[in-house]
Amino acid sequence: MKQPIKSWQYATREEAEAIEREVLTEFAGDVYEGGPVLRSGGDSELFTRDVLKLDSQDDFLARARIPCPSSNKWNKTLL
Repeated sequence: MKQPIKSWQYATREEAEAIEREVLTEFAGDVYEGGPVLRSGGDSELFTRDVLKLDSQDDFLARARIPCPSSNKWNKTLL
């Protein structure tokens, strides 16, 4: 089974979806527009560069949101 690259946790599904929309809007110019890549869908959420800065210490989403400490979290995962 593939392991996630990174996961972020949010208090609600709505908050996770709002962050996803924010990222897609912020980096609309970097969205992948080629042929299908993923078997299970989600190609519309691929980028042509590391927009979330996952390969650096300056993680975009870590700066944008602080994970909710409650046990009832909404999780957004990158595979």
